[in-house]
Amino acid sequence: MDSANENQWVFLFPELSEPDGGYLAQQRFANITQEIIGDIQLANYRQTLCGIKIEDGLLTQPAEDDKRTYCIHYGPHITQLCKNLKGRRVIYFSHSTGWEINLPTSIPIVCVSKHCMAYWAKHSPGNPLFHLPNIIDEKFNLPNSPSEINSVQDNNKTIRTNDVLVIKRKMSNYVIDELVPQLSQQLTVKVIDKWTDAVAEEMQSAKVFIYDSSHYWKEHKASEGFGLPPLEAMACGCTVFSSINDGLADFLDPGFNCYSLSQDNKWLDISRIEQAVKQWQEPKSEESVVATYRQSNVKQRLECVIKEINSLPLVI
Repeated sequence: MDSANENQWVFLFPELSEPDGGYLAQQRFANITQEIIGDIQLANYRQTLCGIKIEDGLLTQPAEDDKRTYCIHYGPHITQLCKNLKGRRVIYFSHSTGWEINLPTSIPIVCVSKHCMAYWAKHSPGNPLFHLPNIIDEKFNLPNSPSEINSVQDNNKTIRTNDVLVIKRKMSNYVIDELVPQLSQQLTVKVIDKWTDAVAEEMQSAKVFIYDSSHYWKEHKASEGFGLPPLEAMACGCTVFSSINDGLADFLDPGFNCYSLSQDNKWLDISRIEQAVKQWQEPKSEESVVATYRQSNVKQRLECVIKEINSLPLVI
């Protein structure tokens, strides 16, 4: 076989019409893996009527001769991918849980949150487990100057132009149908209803960020593996109101760095959000929380994870 493929990691991605959180997070893992081991490949596959079709030409070698390591991550396709990759070296990056996956015990599971790791420790105790948190992009931080954000100045203080920011994707009906209309009567509320690359700028121009994914994941019978948006908003200086389900509990600490949404008492939530807007001041850095998720620290963890994984018999 071509020696260039020895010890190469192949990151498999489903063909998607637009990026989503897990897709982008896995791309970031691929990027820092390349920095560490040098030789990676990105490859696509697609779901067909008969199962999974992996990019033509990738699996031409007999499994016993293939020394590459295949990295898979998209929960609904994991069972079928394992069948397609039988006899080869495989790693599962778990970005969420609850997809009724039965993994061969030889597959290491790299978990993006302590929640994911606890889930797999319970449901698949024979598999090697590792914790590798998602990476928060460096652009999510406190703005350095008013010119960097959609803001104005008053007595040398930055005034954020939106009181409340909501990202509609995966958001509960409670937030969209009940909180947003009521809050809009008194506050400036912005709802982002489509994918945008300007999320950091939007967060830097808002005082409060609201997030509630609990109903979305309950409907899909899966869990929020990590939940980057509240962490990103925190890094940008927003006051965060959020559900604390699943992986969000890794970094959200109600009463200390966020507020938990009530849902059983809409008027309590509205009152607390309005008060948070009224009392909002120039934010203090939450970097002590966020630092764990910066690329340099995640890369250090990945170096250790790769070393451990390379010592394991990975063939499924």
